[in-house]
Amino acid sequence: MTDPTVYEALQEEIAGLPEPLAEEALDFVRFLKARHAEASRADAYPAEESRIQFRCHLGDVANVTLEEWEELICGDG
Repeated sequence: MTDPTVYEALQEEIAGLPEPLAEEALDFVRFLKARHAEASRADAYPAEESRIQFRCHLGDVANVTLEEWEELICGDG
């Protein structure tokens, strides 16, 4: 007899779980799928990921004058 596939082993394990643990396992599987989908989106759309990061850190943005910006970028010269 051959070893069971990952899916077969998973099905066997799940079949023996009581309902509350099966619900927890289902939540975990959904979490894994969502995390994978999110990572795939970030890889496929790096510009969108940048926009998301920007929106998440809007409080970190500072307004500066042109002179302040030039000093920050160029230094004292």
